Amino acid sequence: MVIIISGVFVLIQLLLNEFIHWIVSDELMALIILISQLVCHHNFRVLRSCFWVSHETSNTNRVDYNAVAG
Repeated sequence: MVIIISGVFVLIQLLLNEFIHWIVSDELMALIILISQLVCHHNFRVLRSCFWVSHETSNTNRVDYNAVAG
């Protein structure tokens, strides 16, 4: 699901950049790129937190590497 959402944002970005760039201002393009990057970054953080939750339930002696790394 995350890959599909990210792919849709990339597709919208490409369409706006290639086909209707003459209609869309540079400020709007920058906003769309920023939003797509934020969504992809947020989805990556959600996936990582889901991995840590599943890893924590399967291993009770887990070391919290985020705390160790600072």
